Amino acid sequence: MFIKKYSFEWEGSHPAADFVNTFGDRLSSNPLERLDSYEALIEFIRQSHLIDNNTAARLLKSTNTQTASEVLSEALQLREALLAILIALHSGKNPSVEDISRIGNWFQLAQEARRLTISASHLTWTWRDPNEPARPLWELAIAIESLLLSIDLRRIRKCAADDCGFIFVDNSRAGSRRWCSMTACGNRNKVRKFRSFHHKTD
Repeated sequence: MFIKKYSFEWEGSHPAADFVNTFGDRLSSNPLERLDSYEALIEFIRQSHLIDNNTAARLLKSTNTQTASEVLSEALQLREALLAILIALHSGKNPSVEDISRIGNWFQLAQEARRLTISASHLTWTWRDPNEPARPLWELAIAIESLLLSIDLRRIRKCAADDCGFIFVDNSRAGSRRWCSMTACGNRNKVRKFRSFHHKTD
């Protein structure tokens, strides 16, 4: 059922940061759009553990082409609004009113789509219509709300590599993480410095 061609980067340390990073190598000359279909969007939130396998299968089966296209378009706009907010915060600037409004609108829509249910031992949030095609947007909105309202915003970082642009939450004890991944951007930077140093000393 689930196609392995959809692979994503998981260096963000939070689903909302990983969502921003679905547009890979953003600052390079060859960026990669990983959310190129509704199916890819569903697969991303499934791999993020925001929905389970059965929910993913139901959404893919019940959503028509037109609606799927509309949800995907809104998801990409949501992603870019979140990125703009995170970059502004990272740079010590105020996010734009438009970006805050778009994010806030989806916070509200997601909240309106939920209801509290009671079991024998606890209360929990559930979706009023769990098979609604827009559910990926609700799930992402809740994840984004968690990132922006529950995490120390000073811990949000942008990868130091000039050609990367990945966003991540720095959970290191010292708060000194610079790279999205030491095995990727970190190592490339070390290689560049090594070659530059030896070039100068030759």
